[in-house]
Amino acid sequence: MSERSLYEEVYTRSAECVDLEPVPGDFMIKKTGMDIIRRFTGIGGHAYGLEVGCGSGFNTALLAGLGSSIVATDLPYYDAATHSLGIKVARNTVARLGTGNVEILSCSGEALPFPDNTFDFVFSSSVLEHINNKEKALKEMLRVCKPGGDVVFVVPTFVQSICAFVHLYIYIVRRAFDVIYVKLIKKGGAENKTLLPMADDSTRSGPAIIGSFRKNHPSFPLPEPHGAYRNIFDEFANQLPWSWPGLARRCGARSIDTFAFLFLPFNILEVFSTKWIARLYSATKQLYYILGKSFLKHLSYSLCVIAKK
Repeated sequence: MSERSLYEEVYTRSAECVDLEPVPGDFMIKKTGMDIIRRFTGIGGHAYGLEVGCGSGFNTALLAGLGSSIVATDLPYYDAATHSLGIKVARNTVARLGTGNVEILSCSGEALPFPDNTFDFVFSSSVLEHINNKEKALKEMLRVCKPGGDVVFVVPTFVQSICAFVHLYIYIVRRAFDVIYVKLIKKGGAENKTLLPMADDSTRSGPAIIGSFRKNHPSFPLPEPHGAYRNIFDEFANQLPWSWPGLARRCGARSIDTFAFLFLPFNILEVFSTKWIARLYSATKQLYYILGKSFLKHLSYSLCVIAKK
């Protein structure tokens, strides 16, 4: 079986593993993103790669489907603060997809347990923003990458911080509507379900719902930062167009390239349906091939950085 057909086969098999998706449509989103990454980078093929922060393990399986031998790492247990799903989820996903050439182990991105110059490439997606010492983590990625290899990482931009304001207030309206629908219109009942999974409040009192909201949104009326930042303004300042390439440069990258990874305002749209996002992202994939390296990349929601060692 060719690399391309094996890569596509991994995605075909994922239809049988939807119970392992962090959110509905996540596998389609990751497959579309990996298609874009393949277009602009050389990762994959018969190479020895490292994925830092493998999450659900689906990107790991896709990379293995390209013929790579992959070592995938993540934190050992679920951690809401860092958005880590725990290493067991990745192991289950890779096993269910039947992907070979994969080793999964637990470690911190700030202390990778590998010798210098081990891997042909290093990959991470939506990871660096959740690490407190981002410079240390990126230096670790470059350290374990072979000279001439690529460290490819997907990160959010300042656009995500702007969209966080819109997301917060749309979320509040949708949640309030859902609670009213369940409590006043449907009048509760075991047979009734909420319109949104995020608002499972049919048996909770008003003060309990408000208390839960305050606990999860201590910065209200400002949105919470998505990553490891002091506040939403600190997050915004550290994700301006020059910030991530500047970090790679300080960490010793020999050359740096970037391209747009996502234009869709994910955190706004996810309030309504992550499946819609997945379908729209897949349907507009060709636009990324055309516009990904244009000036518009500086206005993208997520950016992919290629730091060559």
